[in-house]
Amino acid sequence: MGLVDQLRDYWDADATSYDRDSGHYPASALERSAWRGSLERLLPAAPASVLDVGAGTGFLSLIAAELGHRVTAVDLSSRLPRPTWRSRSCRPRPHPYLQARSMQ
Repeated sequence: MGLVDQLRDYWDADATSYDRDSGHYPASALERSAWRGSLERLLPAAPASVLDVGAGTGFLSLIAAELGHRVTAVDLSSRLPRPTWRSRSCRPRPHPYLQARSMQ
């Protein structure tokens, strides 16, 4: 088994509890606001194309989209919960969430 398969297996196994870890999703409005402020400072002016690699559940992708960016989220895991773009007030809508099949 190669490294990519090992990484995918690790994150797939962690998927059921991934979102419960406070480091994987903002636990409060204050924390979410801090993430939003950081992205506003670090990303170029909207609208820009943003690639979120290792996106996990996509909470940073959602914030970037809310800031007006065109976001593509990519992750190796096929089992992590995906963001529900339709339920968010993101304009423009992010691109589909993609599962990476390899590191190439």
